[in-house]
Amino acid sequence: MSLRMPRFSRWLFLITLLALIPRLIFLFTRGSFWFDELFTLELAKLPFLEAVRLASQDTNPPLWTIIMWPWVHLLPHAEWMVRLPALALGVAAVPLVGLLGKKLANPAAGLIAALLVAASPTIIYFSTEARMYALFVFLTLLTCYFLITERRRAYYASLFLLLGAHLYAVIPAFAFYLWGSLTIKKEKRWRWHCTHFVLIAIWGLWFAWSFLPKVGDIATNSWFVHTEPRRGWPFSIASALTMVAGTMPMYVYWLTLATMIGFVAYAIYHSIHTKQIALLLPITILGIGFIVALLVGPPKIKYFLFLLPVIAVLLGAIQTRWRSAMAGFLIVIALVSTAQLTRTFRFSWDRGAAFAAEQKDAAILIPWTVNALPFRHYYRGSATPLVIPAPGTTDTSIITLLAHNWRWELSPDYLQEQLAVLVPSAGSLLVVQSDPYVIGVREWLEEHGWVFAQAQTFDPMDSVQAERYTK
Repeated sequence: MSLRMPRFSRWLFLITLLALIPRLIFLFTRGSFWFDELFTLELAKLPFLEAVRLASQDTNPPLWTIIMWPWVHLLPHAEWMVRLPALALGVAAVPLVGLLGKKLANPAAGLIAALLVAASPTIIYFSTEARMYALFVFLTLLTCYFLITERRRAYYASLFLLLGAHLYAVIPAFAFYLWGSLTIKKEKRWRWHCTHFVLIAIWGLWFAWSFLPKVGDIATNSWFVHTEPRRGWPFSIASALTMVAGTMPMYVYWLTLATMIGFVAYAIYHSIHTKQIALLLPITILGIGFIVALLVGPPKIKYFLFLLPVIAVLLGAIQTRWRSAMAGFLIVIALVSTAQLTRTFRFSWDRGAAFAAEQKDAAILIPWTVNALPFRHYYRGSATPLVIPAPGTTDTSIITLLAHNWRWELSPDYLQEQLAVLVPSAGSLLVVQSDPYVIGVREWLEEHGWVFAQAQTFDPMDSVQAERYTK
C-alpha cells in the first residue's frame, strides 16, 4: 500500500506551510495590542459567567470570549501568545478553502483559492489579531463545506457556532438557508426549515438582548452609522483580498480592482450559464454580502472579511485560459502588499506609553476614552492620565466601556466642556491620541493660551501620536 499523499493533498499541504510564514512574521512584528484586542483580553480575565454575560451585551455574540477565557487564564498575556488562537484559525482556513474550492469546482480551483487566501495581506492581518475575525472566516468556510458535502448534523452544529462568532454571521447563514431550500429534497425540507428557524431564533434572542437597549445611540450618536465609506465601496471589498490600503500605488489598486471585478463577474455569468448549481452557493453569499455592505454597513472590511475566501473560490473556479495568468498576477500583488504591510505596520501603544512615562513634568491627556485602555495597559509612569469619558459616563472601566460602546463620538460642545474641566491651568501637557483622532483639541488648547511644542510618533504609520504643549 502506497503511503504517498495524492497530488492535490501534497500541494495543499505545501501551500498551508507557506501560509504560516508571513503570519508568523507578522505575529511578532505587529507590535502592541490595540483597543479591540485589549477589550477581549480584559473581558476574558473576568470570572467565566460574568465574562460571558458582559460579552453577550457587546456588538458580537460571546463565542470568541468563551474560547479565549481558558486561554487567557492558563497562559501568559504576551501579545504573541494572546494572538495565537487567531493565528491557528487563520492558517486552518487555507486548507479548508482549498477543499471547498475542489468540492465546488475542481482541484485547480481549490489550489488557486488556497494560494490567494494564503497570500492575502488582509486575511494575514486579521489572522494575527486577537479578535473573532479569523474565527468568523474559519466557521463560514467550515459550515459551507459541511453543507456542500451533505453532512447535515455537522452543518447544523457548525452553523450554531458560526452564529455565535459574529453579528454578521447571519449573512452567510441566510445564504446557506436559501441555497439549501432550493437544492434539498422535498421530504427533507421540513427539518431544514425548522432547524434554521430554531437557530435564527436563538441568534435573535441574543440580538434583542444586546441591541435593543442601545437603539437610540445607534441611530443618533454612533460611529456605526456615521462612518464614511472609502472610494469604491463595496466593490473595494474585492481588492482587499490582494492588498491593504496604502501599501500599493493607486494605479495598481484600480487595475487590480478592475481585474478582480471583471473575473468575478465572468465567473458568476459562466456558473449560471452552465448551470453549475454548487457554485451558486458562493455566488449567493457574495450577493447578499454586497447588498448588506451597500445598504447597512458599516463600511469596514473586517465586518465582511468572510467574503474574501468566497471571492477566492470564485476566481479559482473560472473556466478560461486566462485563469493561470490572472491568478499569478493577483498572487504577486498580494505578496508585494503583504511584504509592505509587514515592513511598515506596527501598533505602538507600548512605545507611546513609555515615552509618556519619561515626561515626568507633564500632565497626560487622552481625549478619546477607549484609548485609555491600551495606554494604561502599557503605562508605567506615576502620573494619573486625564481621560475624557464617553458622553453619559463618569469612568473608563471595562464594564462602562462595554455598556456605552456606541457613545464614542464627542460633540464639539461636550469636548470643550470636558477640556475646560480636565486641562490644568499651566505647566506642560502631553496629549496622547490614536486612530480615530479627536478633532478640535489643539484648537481649544491654543485658544486658551497653550503653545504647541512638539509632536512625537513611534512607527512608520503613526499609529500613536503624542503632542506636547506648554503654558
